[in-house]
Amino acid sequence: SEAAVQSASGCRVIQHDLGETEVCGQPQKVVTLSVHILDLLLSLDVQPFASTLTLNIHTGEVFDDPARQIPYLGERLTGQPINLGRDHTPSLEALVALKPDLIVGEGGRNADEYELLSEIAPTLLWNDRTALRKWQESLRDLAKALDMEAKAETLIQQYQADITSARADLADVVTAHPKLLLLGASRLDEGFVVIEPDSYLGELLAGVGFQLIPPPAAAINASTPLMSIEALPKLNDADTIIVL
Repeated sequence: SEAAVQSASGCRVIQHDLGETEVCGQPQKVVTLSVHILDLLLSLDVQPFASTLTLNIHTGEVFDDPARQIPYLGERLTGQPINLGRDHTPSLEALVALKPDLIVGEGGRNADEYELLSEIAPTLLWNDRTALRKWQESLRDLAKALDMEAKAETLIQQYQADITSARADLADVVTAHPKLLLLGASRLDEGFVVIEPDSYLGELLAGVGFQLIPPPAAAINASTPLMSIEALPKLNDADTIIVL
């Protein structure tokens, strides 16, 4: 059977948002072109061989002090990954020289370069990282590429257990203040977005027990997702507001 042939050759075909990619063996030199995908990779206890950053101000050839140079995730890096620049503009010349085994990232950043990246190494790109249950799907795809599928399922089960535990811890808070408004903004005076209940953060907070206040219908159909601070009274059903 085809499955037996794939198993015997150590190869598997991974479906992702820009196509399907064959990955053989167990990749050792994994390159990440997105901090979100770096997060997923580290959750599988795999270290990046090279990486980009969204807002990369580090100019050195390697991240020689990742705890300081890579916000949020750097303390989980045990090596010194090669610096490939920014997510949207990775150094293709450096990538060619590195001869990686696997390149992983986001379609929203690197879809235009997908064909070029695929000529360098097997490449997987995913879209819509904030969509409901999307990170779990991407994690499963990534784990399949790394031949670590059981590890991904363990992580997802642990995530659900953590939510259940947090729901118990926060039960009194949720009972007293059930309706939660979750806003995202770079600068509030430039406007904000209402985080949708039907998103990965919505799933997390609903799992903990909160009712997320949805954005007004008029805002969903607007040409820009940003709402002005003056529009906040339209969302005054909330008991609590969290601003990201």
